[in-house]
Amino acid sequence: MRLLIRADASATIGAGHVMRCLALAQAWQDAGGDVTFVSATLSESLGKRIESEGFELVRTQTIAGSPDDSLQLQKLAKDLDVTAIVIDGYLFGVAYHAALTKLGRTTLAIDDDGHLAEYCTDFVLNQNLGATSSLYADVSPNTRLLLGTRFALLRREFRSFEPRQKEQHNHNRILVTLGAADPDNVLETVVNGLRQLSDRSLRFRVLTGTLNDRHDSLVSLVSGDARFEFIGHVEQMSEMYAWADFAIAAGGSTNWEMCRYGLPRILIVLADNQIGVVQELSHQGIAVNLGSTSDVLPGSVSDAVRRLIEDHEFLDRARKNSEFLVDGQGATRVVDELRRVNRERNEIDGAKSLLLREATLNDWKLLLEWRNDIETREASLNQHSISESEHKAWLNKYLSDPENHLWIAEVNGEPVGTVRLDQGEPRELSWTVAPDARGQGIGRSMVQTVLLTMRSAVHAIARTNNIASCRIARSVGFHVTRSDDEWTEFFYVPKANKND
Repeated sequence: MRLLIRADASATIGAGHVMRCLALAQAWQDAGGDVTFVSATLSESLGKRIESEGFELVRTQTIAGSPDDSLQLQKLAKDLDVTAIVIDGYLFGVAYHAALTKLGRTTLAIDDDGHLAEYCTDFVLNQNLGATSSLYADVSPNTRLLLGTRFALLRREFRSFEPRQKEQHNHNRILVTLGAADPDNVLETVVNGLRQLSDRSLRFRVLTGTLNDRHDSLVSLVSGDARFEFIGHVEQMSEMYAWADFAIAAGGSTNWEMCRYGLPRILIVLADNQIGVVQELSHQGIAVNLGSTSDVLPGSVSDAVRRLIEDHEFLDRARKNSEFLVDGQGATRVVDELRRVNRERNEIDGAKSLLLREATLNDWKLLLEWRNDIETREASLNQHSISESEHKAWLNKYLSDPENHLWIAEVNGEPVGTVRLDQGEPRELSWTVAPDARGQGIGRSMVQTVLLTMRSAVHAIARTNNIASCRIARSVGFHVTRSDDEWTEFFYVPKANKND
């Protein structure tokens, strides 16, 4: 089970695409899968971060979003036999997405503003506050939208934490973070604004970013001012948020990390795709909107900080409102969706290749092995182990009655389970999936295949705690007629007979 991720980072676009994909990769890894990143532009430190997590990194020399880039990614997806493909970036267009969807893998496009003319991937993820389906008027009928902060991609460090108890009305620790890169040199304006504040008890922690080459010049701006601390590379952002009382930040995906920590903030719009997020957070009473880069002056920064320090009511309200938005489980939810669609696709493929043949006496050993499997016995009416002689006698009697049917299910010639249809009125259907074939959608495919041939009603009985069999029964059209703590009874009427 391998996830293939295509994302880049640079001084121009920052590291947000890669960092949120890193959160998704961690959740995929936690579910037992492997991950391969493909990047055309990536700093050495980010590359090391990816590899240190146990992920494979492939550097491509192609231009992002180009036909060559698409062809290389398609080839890699086939060579690695990946389960799912994730694309995160604004240079990957409609044709790029469409080519990947033809590979038969589950596909996900991570988006922020509905910038494409159309979307055709299995999923489109927009984790932003206020994201609605109106942004995606032209999507494929099979595309599922994952919208809002419920799906915010947060790394492991944000899933559980012990928040620092803030000192009442002592709002003097200010975190400044504008992302991994600062191409417009907005940090210099912010630092100059903070320098104008006369309060000597204030503490400023400025994260200059791993892709910012102005670190030294920013440090020189405040030479001798002990209130400032400059940090270039941060391994654990959670530690920064825990330290701070409030932040000055951009409108990017770090906002969902700060929400997890209930961190009030002053926000600056660094790109057009951040406008909606900043406006919505301001409307929700979580942030102060300082405007776009052209609006930000040293004086506006210092004025905003002064007002925020004094507005204890806003700070308290912002913390509470912020914490409700994000629970840290968004990446896990996205992985669950990807895996669910992949299972559905496998079930369809399995149904196409699955064949049922009538069982014979020569199948006695295989059937006995499945029958005496511990999980099978726990789900059976008779939970005792069956002897070889008992089993052979039963099988011989059962197969000699033409009203009974016992099928062996095979995929590519390999036995994967059995379906049984007993005589009676109505007839009773039961099934067993081979131990090494469980969890692959085989049971549903077997039962569905038999039901397609039925012309009369059938019923089924399963132990109520046998979640898998109960789920299969419901998914293929059985409805519950009776249920208690021990047994659940199901009834199925073929479509052709439902109006009789």
